[in-house]
Amino acid sequence: MDRTKPRRLRGFTLIEAMLAVAIAAILASIALPSYREQVAKGRRLSAQAKLYSAAQFMERFYAENHRYDQNAAGQAVALPVPLQQTENGAYTLRVRTPDRNSYTITATPAAAQLNDRCGVFSLSHTGLQAASQPDCWRR
Repeated sequence: MDRTKPRRLRGFTLIEAMLAVAIAAILASIALPSYREQVAKGRRLSAQAKLYSAAQFMERFYAENHRYDQNAAGQAVALPVPLQQTENGAYTLRVRTPDRNSYTITATPAAAQLNDRCGVFSLSHTGLQAASQPDCWRR
């Protein structure tokens, strides 16, 4: 064996490693906002689905009691615990302004959704949908 020739070590140079880190950082800065928007969109869809479930509850309540605001014993309407917030805790649901013939259910952002651009979602007894941005129910 010839030990006089030094062998060249194989590996990454510092410049190659820094270039790889820079490329990864650029890709992450592009992908992260898109990822966050998709997560927020999923939470909004979950809130909308929960609003429809709460509206179904209210319609069943009306069918049993012939009014939206209270039952036959005079107790005020309240959403069941599973309908009071979304599964991920991003929205809290409440029945607002129920009276004998109408109601409005709202989904208020909480936790990670507090600064969401869509804000509070609402659904009325007529099916009227509302949110801070007009396109939020379609997205």
